Amino acid sequence: MLAETLKSIASLKLPNNFIYNLIVVDNDENFSSKDCFKNYKFSNLNTTYQIAHVRGIAYARNKVLQLANHFNTDLLCFIDDDEIVDKNWMESYLESYKNYKADVICGPALPIYPKNTPNWIKKGKFFETSNKMEGKYLNCSATNNVIFDFKKLFGEYGLRFNESLKSREDNDFFMRAHIKGAKIRHTNKAIVYESIPLSRMNLNWLLKRVYKSGEAYSKRELIRSGKIAGTTLIISKIIYRIIRGLITMPLAILKGYCYFVKSIQQFSIVTGMIGGLLGSNYDDYKMIHGS
Repeated sequence: MLAETLKSIASLKLPNNFIYNLIVVDNDENFSSKDCFKNYKFSNLNTTYQIAHVRGIAYARNKVLQLANHFNTDLLCFIDDDEIVDKNWMESYLESYKNYKADVICGPALPIYPKNTPNWIKKGKFFETSNKMEGKYLNCSATNNVIFDFKKLFGEYGLRFNESLKSREDNDFFMRAHIKGAKIRHTNKAIVYESIPLSRMNLNWLLKRVYKSGEAYSKRELIRSGKIAGTTLIISKIIYRIIRGLITMPLAILKGYCYFVKSIQQFSIVTGMIGGLLGSNYDDYKMIHGS
């Protein structure tokens, strides 16, 4: 999948008057991605391949921050190694960055399904990001498709990815930026495409995924709102999710399997929220999917 990512980057339309650096951080001390990286030549990009010797997504992303600082970076983009960028991706981001005058701008990741994807997966849209209004203000972002003011977030704010978190440290990073005053906005124009492996298309993975989402939500809310106010809000969300799950369950069973899964997910989110309140730190990236 990294090969497809690099191939798409090599085909990018890059506006003039910028110096572009491509940083690939391999989170494997055996240099497993080095040969793949060396297969691609980027005439309009300076390229860097480095190892993050400590396993964990936060360590790899902090290595990117370290290298970006070394290159005196103004704007930093993040994408994942299982994604393909649209050829207009960079042009769209730079245009949005200029027009919105935001500190962080994020875009959608559209799914690429293999041919034998179960129908209930597509029908349930489990891997499709929710539609957001163009220019919408947000209070956090992910790193799967984002551009941000590096000098402000890294230099002025002193932000780093929290290496104690097993995952969702990207949401935590940008939420802390938001708390410090960073403006975060969404654009639908800067598109990446994400390959979805079949190993994720099952009830077990989908429940674990939303469990982590609930857990991460509780952790973020406790930081953002404080212990008392945050706990109160989280409990109200837990009650809402339980009621929603109980109400939708009977109808979901009649409507079909994908609706049943969505109903069950409400209870898994609740469990994750409770886990977050109690300090759990589940690692949903422990198993590697795809190839």
